Amino acid sequence: MKKITKLFIVFALFVTLLSFSACEWGNRVIEKSGKITVVVMNETPLVYELTLDDLNLEDGALSVMLYLKDSEGLTVEYSESIQFGAYFTKVGNVATDDNGYLSIFTSYEPDFDVTEWCLERDCNGVTVKTSAVGISSMSIVDGMILYFDYVSY
Repeated sequence: MKKITKLFIVFALFVTLLSFSACEWGNRVIEKSGKITVVVMNETPLVYELTLDDLNLEDGALSVMLYLKDSEGLTVEYSESIQFGAYFTKVGNVATDDNGYLSIFTSYEPDFDVTEWCLERDCNGVTVKTSAVGISSMSIVDGMILYFDYVSY
């Protein structure tokens, strides 16, 4: 009986720790004022300066991209899953294919990928890194850069 109790306590602690780490990823920050820059690395980079005050940010960073699709005619194609949220397959002329994928980078440090697979880019003197979270979970903060680029395998 003591073995079962100990096993239950260990399991309960594990579930508690897991839930805390899951909450940490779910705590995106959405600021409703300020400006952000969106960069899409096509043959000629597309650069959009957006004022957050003018945007409906109900879906966070996904809202930003849907706004650019509707207002600027930016090509935005994605699939959606309940488990992972939106997955971009094409933004501008940058598309996922058999040789690589469309990657999302951010200048907002709390969303940085901290694994050994993290990639970096320079965007006019600002370091952007691959995001550890998908577009549906990304933060939107004043002054940030949201950057899309093709990454080959």
